[in-house]
Amino acid sequence: MSGTLADWISRYLSYLQYQRNASEHTLRNYASDLRQFLDYLTHTPEAHQPDYVLVDGRFPLELKIPQQAVIDGDNLCQVISAASIIAKVWRDRYMVRLQEQYPRFSFGQHKGYGTQQHREELRQNGPTPEHRRSFRGVVSS
Repeated sequence: MSGTLADWISRYLSYLQYQRNASEHTLRNYASDLRQFLDYLTHTPEAHQPDYVLVDGRFPLELKIPQQAVIDGDNLCQVISAASIIAKVWRDRYMVRLQEQYPRFSFGQHKGYGTQQHREELRQNGPTPEHRRSFRGVVSS
């Protein structure tokens, strides 16, 4: 694989154009996200493909690339843990940008987590198109 793990993830996120609504990121859409990831790996030039894939979970992916599924991988494997941190930082930055679009929500502060402040904002303003409808706190607002 050419470049760092962060470079590779950045290329993938750019490909995925992850600018869709957070409401789409529910468990049933995990399969869709996974299909997009597999499509990305399949169509990425060989020079940019990883040599080996570590999967955080029980089941390997349908790939021709050598891989290993690691249960509780984010706690047991530094590379999976690093990828998890990179994804969290990316999500936090995305939430800061959402605050510009929805100024009545303090996304830049609570990053969308169910803090008391966020729950109060939901009660006062109702959910935005970005809110996950599968979350109990969103449904009850």
